[in-house]
Amino acid sequence: VKGERRKSRRAETWEQISRLKVLCSWKNSIMTVDYEEIRTCLPCEVRIKVKFDSMSSEIPVPQSDPNALTITVQQAIGHLPSLGAGDTHAEIPNHRTRGLSELNYKRLSVAKPGENNFYMKNTEYGDLSLKCHRNLRARDKRGCFTDVYTRMHPDRPSPTITTKCNSISNGRYGHYDPEQIRGISLREAAALQSFSDDYVFYCNKSLETVARMIGNAVPPKLVNFYARYLVRFVCSAKAA
Repeated sequence: VKGERRKSRRAETWEQISRLKVLCSWKNSIMTVDYEEIRTCLPCEVRIKVKFDSMSSEIPVPQSDPNALTITVQQAIGHLPSLGAGDTHAEIPNHRTRGLSELNYKRLSVAKPGENNFYMKNTEYGDLSLKCHRNLRARDKRGCFTDVYTRMHPDRPSPTITTKCNSISNGRYGHYDPEQIRGISLREAAALQSFSDDYVFYCNKSLETVARMIGNAVPPKLVNFYARYLVRFVCSAKAA
C-alpha cells in the first residue's frame, strides 16, 4: 500500500481480503450502494464478494491510498539515537538490538547501504560469503538470497518487516548508517511498520518474541486507512 514505510509484498493480505465475506442486515431493509459513484473515487480497485441479507453485492477494495506519501527508511527511523550491536537504550522502549558474531560484524562493517550481498565475495577480510551461497554460484552461476547480510537503503521504502526483522541473516535488516554496525532495533522495526514511538511492546522474554509480534502485526496506518474506508462505505450504503 502506497504510503506505508515498507514495500508491501504480503500477497496473503490480498488473499485473505479476496476470501472475506461480510454479513450485514439493516433490520428489514436491504443495503444498496451506488457503485458508479464509488468507482469515480477509486482508480485502482479489486472486488470481494459480500452478502447483504439474501442479496449478493460487491465492495470495491482500494489497493492504494492516493493521498499518502512515500516514507523512506531514513525518514522513518533517522530520529532514533545510535546503538551498538547487542545494546539496549536506557530510555526508549524497545530500542534494543541483537548481538552479532565476530564474522557477522565483519560482514556488516564492509556492507554499503542498499547494495546486495555480492560484496562479501571480495572484502578486506577475504571471501565472507556463505559456503552454501558459494556452492550455488559455482553450480548455477547465479546468486541467491541476495538481501541477507545487507543494509537498508536510507532513501527508499523499507523492505517487508517480517518476524525475523532483528536478524541480518534473514533479510535486508542492517541499519543504513555505516557508522552503526548492527541490525535494526525492535523500535526501528516497529517504526517501519508505522507504530508510533510511544507504542510499547511488553515482553520480558527474548528479542525474538517481540520481533515476532512486530512482524506479524498489521501496520496501524494500513488498519486506519481501511477502517475509515469501510466506515465511509457502510454509511454510504446505509444511507442509500
